[in-house]
Amino acid sequence: MQKPIVLMHVSDLHFVDDSLRLRDLVRKEGITSKRITGWMNYRFNRRGQFNISIRTQLIEYLKTNDWDYLVISGDLTTLALETEFKAARKHLEPLIEKGTVIMTSGNHDRYVRRSLEPDLMAQTFSDCFPFNQEPLQGGESHHLELGDSAVLFEIATACPRLHVSSRGRIQTDLEACEAFIQKNYSDRLKLVVGHYPAFLPENEKEGYLHRLDDRRRLQDFLKNSSTDIYLHGHIHKTWQATPLDLTRPVCLNAAGCCRYTDGDWSGFHRLTMTGTQFEVSRIRLPVSA
Repeated sequence: MQKPIVLMHVSDLHFVDDSLRLRDLVRKEGITSKRITGWMNYRFNRRGQFNISIRTQLIEYLKTNDWDYLVISGDLTTLALETEFKAARKHLEPLIEKGTVIMTSGNHDRYVRRSLEPDLMAQTFSDCFPFNQEPLQGGESHHLELGDSAVLFEIATACPRLHVSSRGRIQTDLEACEAFIQKNYSDRLKLVVGHYPAFLPENEKEGYLHRLDDRRRLQDFLKNSSTDIYLHGHIHKTWQATPLDLTRPVCLNAAGCCRYTDGDWSGFHRLTMTGTQFEVSRIRLPVSA
């Protein structure tokens, strides 16, 4: 009997440098930098939304429970600062030593163009991008085979934007990727990881400046490529959703894993794959006051 593969999915951990002072950031970045806007938003709005004790318990849970793959679907950091990436690396090191950790970048990891000169995320977590890294040829996209029956594709969507915008942009050739999947992996369980939602639960809304450009293209790709599971984050809630009148793709958002202690929007995902079959379970961690 084939051994099940266990994949854990978390997102939007948002490590931040709380020792950073506004005057030091202004001196380094300039008063017009988006990082100044982001710092103000964090200090006076978002700071109370993320429970550090939940993140600590999450990491401890992942350290002490078995899994084969850990997928983090973006927004490791808050302002894409070197100090934030170093803090994230320090806290996640036990998990990286434990198993295969797979990351894709979120908009907060590409917060400003300076974060790509050099690419701080790629430098700090070079061992957490285990996809094929050769130049794309014949429509081949970054992917990783998960055993003999499943394959995970990365769709890059995060890019720097000006000030109040956190919109994403598709940076993968979806048409060529779809053809590559149909040619090489039509008989496998197909997973895709990106940062932005493709399909939202009923009654869930997303603001214009917060969404993915041309989201319809991503929706069509997921359906036409017969994607089974789409892993993402970005909206700070956790859910499982599917397009209306369809059973695939199953869209798993884990961006509420460090925000809510309980309730409908809390938790993260455990995905158990046996051959081309899979089971999704939501994990909620008890957090003391």
